[in-house]
Amino acid sequence: MVVMLALTIVAFDDIFVSSQSSGSAISAAKLEEKPKIYFVVDEPDSYFLKAITNEGEHVFLGLFGDTTIDELITLHNTSNVSYLGEFFVVYRFSIDAFCFEPYLLQVAIVGWVLLIIYGLISKKSFKASRNRLSVR
Repeated sequence: MVVMLALTIVAFDDIFVSSQSSGSAISAAKLEEKPKIYFVVDEPDSYFLKAITNEGEHVFLGLFGDTTIDELITLHNTSNVSYLGEFFVVYRFSIDAFCFEPYLLQVAIVGWVLLIIYGLISKKSFKASRNRLSVR
């Protein structure tokens, strides 16, 4: 029962934590060569700076509207960006909080159901064995 309680707490905690990072994200990778098509970012926002500083890591946004890079990518029709003479490709994507570990909550629910069924069977078995002992 303690294991099931711990699993349930972890499942709900995972859902809460992952829902805090749901929404939109960007990621950047440095390009070795100058791309044919790109645009220059003169005044980057903090999300863009974080993305190019931490290459390959997801920089979570509340919404794409929280950064200007999304609008610039759409406006210039390319994800290739130049900043301070270096070139990057910026990836943008949406994050679904429940896509990471959707099975954890189901496992906890199934576990609780099985635990209840086991408890009911055990109680019935205990009563039956107690009745047999009292009959003798």
